[in-house]
Amino acid sequence: MGTSATSCSGYDKLDDYLKSSPYFGALIGRYGNRIARGKFILDGVTYTLATNNYPNALHGGKQGFDKVVWTAKALKTVDGPQLELTYFSKDGEEVIRET
Repeated sequence: MGTSATSCSGYDKLDDYLKSSPYFGALIGRYGNRIARGKFILDGVTYTLATNNYPNALHGGKQGFDKVVWTAKALKTVDGPQLELTYFSKDGEEVIRET
């Protein structure tokens, strides 16, 4: 019978995540999975996104939420400790054009 252990994949330094990361500990967004051909229609407007998984847009595009630095704030609540993460995503970020 084997031994149970906890394992976590990742890098030791923030710079390594900023250079290249296979989504270790990633916050996936603006959307999860792929948007086919990097395009979608919302309310009659076609949006073209940056593609990073040719020909698709994957997990938020070239500058997905996994590639930005979030502001972290530790909180103590009646339910226990919590972590608040914030990042301001500008309107149109990762949209190449609207038609």
